[in-house]
Amino acid sequence: MSTTSCTIPLSTLRAAPFDLLLGDSIDFQVRASNAYGSSQFSELGGAALIQYVPDAPAEVTVDAENTSATKISFKWVDGA
Repeated sequence: MSTTSCTIPLSTLRAAPFDLLLGDSIDFQVRASNAYGSSQFSELGGAALIQYVPDAPAEVTVDAENTSATKISFKWVDGA
């Protein structure tokens, strides 16, 4: 299993129509899309709390060992 990340700017979540505040909880679903189409939505995930704006990831590279014809895996270092 690989782990990936999706970023939604906090300014988007704190603006209309969402108007979420720091400390609010978010439930979410995701799906992957590429030139060949889109996957089904994931199961509902949740309990993500709006806490702070994280730093951008650094040194993003493709993880060739875990990349295949149906998935791309990335590695990165937490932003400073």
